Amino acid sequence: MKEQETSLGLNLTSLRQPDDYQECLVYSPCEGFMVATWKNLGDEPGFYLFATYEPLHHEQTLFWAVLPTPEDMSELCRQLMTTKIKAIKNVDQPST
Repeated sequence: MKEQETSLGLNLTSLRQPDDYQECLVYSPCEGFMVATWKNLGDEPGFYLFATYEPLHHEQTLFWAVLPTPEDMSELCRQLMTTKIKAIKNVDQPST
């Protein structure tokens, strides 16, 4: 049996915007609702967190939801960075 290893990249940067990205609505108690570039789709594997924030007026939102604060999200990311993410898949090799 042969093992295959897959890694997941997590990029905590706002220095580079991926070529293909997705935006999501985030909420902060201080800034309110904002649109954030958070995930790359067709670029190198990984997630781009805390990229560009664009403040939104409360009347521009369709619904309200309490989300973690930026500090809570930063702490979660720090915890993820200290944990190695690894997936191993067993692949049967043909007999020779």
